[in-house]
Amino acid sequence: VLIIYTVVLGAAMLVLGGWAAVLAVLLVFWRYYAVSKKQFGGITGDLAGWFLQRAELAMLAALAVCQWGGIL
Repeated sequence: VLIIYTVVLGAAMLVLGGWAAVLAVLLVFWRYYAVSKKQFGGITGDLAGWFLQRAELAMLAALAVCQWGGIL
C-alpha cells in the first residue's frame, strides 16, 4: 500500500511541476540506501529518521534553487 501511495504522490508532484523535488528525494534515497547497506548492514529506525530529514532538506533546497533560477 505504501509503495502505491508513494508512486501516486510522486506522479502527482511531477504533474504539478515538482520534478526537481522528486529528483532530489530519489538522489537522497539512493545515497541513504547505499550508506545504510555499506556502513550499517541494513536500515534502522535512526537511519530512517536521518533519511527523512535529509529528504526534506533536499526538497526545500531544490524548490529554492528552482524558484531562484526562474524555473518554477
